[in-house]
This record gives sequence, structure tokens and C-alpha cells, in this order.
Amino acid sequence: MKVDITNICVALFFAMGGMYLGASWGSFIREDIFSFCGIIISIGTLLIANKALNTWKNQFRFQEQYKSLVNAEVKFKNYCISESDLRSYCLDLRHKGGVEFDYSDSEELQQRKFQFVEYLDSWNELKIHCPDFEVTNEFMKPDILSRKYTNISMELSREDYIPYENQFDNWHHQNFRDGVHRFQIYRSKIS
Repeated sequence: MKVDITNICVALFFAMGGMYLGASWGSFIREDIFSFCGIIISIGTLLIANKALNTWKNQFRFQEQYKSLVNAEVKFKNYCISESDLRSYCLDLRHKGGVEFDYSDSEELQQRKFQFVEYLDSWNELKIHCPDFEVTNEFMKPDILSRKYTNISMELSREDYIPYENQFDNWHHQNFRDGVHRFQIYRSKIS
């Protein structure tokens, strides 16, 4: 359990209030039992209130973590699919028109850009709610993932490119499976 300075201040406030209440009643009755009961009641009230507050905060935190993970997982899948679609489109263009193909105004590229921005936004939200997920899953960071996809896609414009020797499909499917698996494992830990 984390020590919170506000909890300590509240505990001291209630303890002093209990001592004051007990001391004022004790001056009338001349027994210290009221002072002791006041302190015990104050501390007990503080512990119950603290437990209730922490339970509520944890429920809210886990709910936000879960929602953030699901959103990031969906955006990750959509981004990976858009990269695969763009690559398929580029392969088709290369097959039809040769090495000098242009896909800069394609719908597939626009979709890939849109999915990248969506994934980047969800990843930034995920960094807030699940910071340790980002640290343990470097390969899934949007900028690293995008750079890898871009480098692999740029190979299509090389003269010596041979489709069946390229490892894109193996890498893409492994990356996709690993990413989804990591999301599922982390989500099961917080559920």
C-alpha cells in the first residue's frame, strides 16, 4: 500500500480532533477514556474512508487501463492490415507497370496514413494508462513499426527485388500475432 501524504494529514487531523474532543469531555468527567475512544474512532473512520477511496480509485484505474488496451489493440490491428493492403497494392502496381510505380495519390496510402494517426493517438493514451506496457513492447511503438514497414515496402522499387525471397509476409504475420498476444497477456493481468 502506498503512503499518501494526504492520508497522513487527514489521520493527524482526526487524531487531534479526537484528542481535543476527549480532552474537553475529560475535563468534565475527569476520565481519560473519552480521549482514548475519540482517537480510536477517528483512526477507524479514517481507515474505512481510505479503503473505500482506494477501492474506487482502483476500479476507475483498471477500467481506464482496460479501455485503453482494447482501443490500442484495435488500432494496432487496423494499422497492420492497412500496411499489408498498401503493400499488396504496390505489388500490383509493380507487376502492371514495372519498378517506376507511383502510389502517392492512392486510397490505400491515405488509409494507411489515417490508420497510423489513429494508432499513434491510441498509443499515446496507452502510455498514460499503462506505462509499463510501452516499456516492455518496444517493437510495437508506432514510429518503430512504421519505419520497419516503410523500409520493407521501399524494397519494392528496387530493380533486384524478388517477391518470393522477401520476408515481408513472415515478418508481418509474426509481428501481428506477437502484438495481439502481448495485448491479450497484459489485458489478462489487469482483469
